[in-house]
This record gives sequence, C-alpha cells and structure tokens, in this order.
Amino acid sequence: MMIPGNAVLSPSFVFQKKKNRINKNELYKSARQALFVGLSKMDLTDKTVWLPAYNCNSVLYPIKKLGLNYRFYEITEDFLPNFETIENNENDLILIVHYFGIVGDIEALKRKCSEKKLSIVEDCAHFLPSEDSEAGKMGIFSIFSLRKQLPVPDGGILQFNNRQLEEIKKTATAASFKKLILMIIESVCFKFQFNFIRLKDRLRGKVKTTEEFFAQRDFKKMNDASGLTKFIFRKQGIKKIKQQRISNFNLLSELLLSNTKTKLPVKRISSESMPMALPIFSANGLMMKDFLRKKGIGVDSWPGDAISDEISLDSFPITKKISDTILLLPIHQSLQEKHLKKIARAIKKYEHVG
Repeated sequence: MMIPGNAVLSPSFVFQKKKNRINKNELYKSARQALFVGLSKMDLTDKTVWLPAYNCNSVLYPIKKLGLNYRFYEITEDFLPNFETIENNENDLILIVHYFGIVGDIEALKRKCSEKKLSIVEDCAHFLPSEDSEAGKMGIFSIFSLRKQLPVPDGGILQFNNRQLEEIKKTATAASFKKLILMIIESVCFKFQFNFIRLKDRLRGKVKTTEEFFAQRDFKKMNDASGLTKFIFRKQGIKKIKQQRISNFNLLSELLLSNTKTKLPVKRISSESMPMALPIFSANGLMMKDFLRKKGIGVDSWPGDAISDEISLDSFPITKKISDTILLLPIHQSLQEKHLKKIARAIKKYEHVG
C-alpha cells in the first residue's frame, strides 16, 4: 500500500488547459523569500515581531537576516493565538499562522488584533490563495507555499493587501533535480501501490534536508520559482482542489470518529478553509507514526525537529503538548474514498495491536 503524504502529479495534467494566471511579481522560490521581501518593505524600527512558538525554525531565517526584534507567543489548543501571552507595544507586528490550512474566526482575530493595536501579517504557507476565503486578506501582506498543497518542486507567493508591490529583480532558477526525481518516483509508486515511504525513511539523514538548505541562504539574491512550478501551477484548478480537500477532510474525520478512538482537535471544517492535512492527537505519536508509515501511509508530524531551539518548551506548555502529540494525516486531492478508508482501518488496527 502507498498513500503519499502530498499530492502526486498525474501525467494527464500536461494536456489540461491553463486555469491560473501568474503575477510574476508575487512569485518567489519559497515562502521564506516571500516573507523576507514582505518584511523588508515595512518600517519596523523599534517594533517587535510577535511569532507563534509553535512554528518551524525556518520562519526565523528572514527575520534574523533583517535584524528585526522578535518575541514568541503561545497558541491555544485549537491553533489560535493566545493573546494573553502577548505584551506588545502599539503597532507591533503579529504573524498569524493558519495552521494546516484550517481557518479560524477571521473577524474575531481582526477584532482582537485591533484591540491590542497589533498589525497583522498572515502566514498562509499551509494554504493557497483563494478568492472565496478571507484567509490572506486581513493583514498587511500574506505569504503562501505552493508545494504544501500542490505537486510542485518549489514556489512561494507574496501578496500585499491594498498596495502594489514594485517589481523586484529575481534570478531564474531550475527545479531541484532531487525533488523532481522524488516527485516522479512517488507518482509511479502511488499508481502501482509500492511502499516508497519506507525507503524515504531509510534515506532520511543521508541527504540534505530543506531546512538545512535554506539555513545556508543569505537572501541577498531573490530567486524566482522554477519554470516547472509555473507550468504546473497554471494548470491547477484551485477551486476544485479546495473542494476535494475539504470533502476528504470531513469524510476521514467522520470515519475516525465513528470507527476509532482518535482525538481530533478539529472535527469538521467549512468552505473558508483549504486543509493541508487532518491533524490528530496521539499520546504515542512517534509509535503511531512509525506504524502507519511502515504500512505505506504518508503520515507526518509538524514541526518535529524543525522547531526553533530558541524556544523553551517549558515556557510554552500548549506548544509542547501539540508538538509531542500531533500527527498529520493525508487528505490531498490525489486521494479517493478508498484511500481514506484504508487510513481509518490502519489506525483502528494500530489501536488494537498498539
């Protein structure tokens, strides 16, 4: 069995019509570079950038490179900012993350930030730009990571609200050969149901990770998304993908609630969201993760080892609890009902033997 953690590329996409227009000025090699550019366009002198403690270390790279002041805040168990942990000055900046593409109460977030006089930047790296969602539209600017939801090797988007960003010179880049090979292998293995996930796990630690790669970038040279990413992105039906992901999320949630003892922090989502994955909590997360991956299911944890070493988890108990217990189940657009039923059956089997 092979149920990949991310959407796979079908060869038929080559013959599909173009569905998306690309604003070349908004497109970057990664969401990290998009964040760097967005922050560099703001006057943050004597201001603090408030970051959620529950985040991956890479979000710090552009902030440190720009020499900005930053502090961490705690989140709640339903992935929203805990504003009581933010002791800000007027017009400080808050980075709000729409974790796993699940959107909370946008109006409540805007109201609370307004009360505390916090300017908003949205981290939509687990999301995609969507006309029928308020996510990405409530802050000064928002960033997106294309490869979190689409079968592309790279790509980040920077979108400012209520202003036009001047053209920035970017260097043309090719897609990562390693990433391209992995995409092809995963697509073939998914088609023929060969468990490639076990091999990937054996290779882990023997090749440079994404985090290690970007830790070495200096952000002085802005890179464009690869030509392959642009070609694939133009042919993706974002609205259809969103509908499929929401449907898969809600179906898998129902299967787990009715057939397993799994704890779900979010049981059902609305059309505002564009889920990257279905989060669950497991007291023995690493054991369950290992069991499911050996079964060919691309379950993962986040941020895992990529959480910032600057954070004392004892000071952020909710972040620690979530980091220690969360698992992300695949619900992407390449999956059908039969795949979701296999995931639910595998979890039920784990509960029985574990």
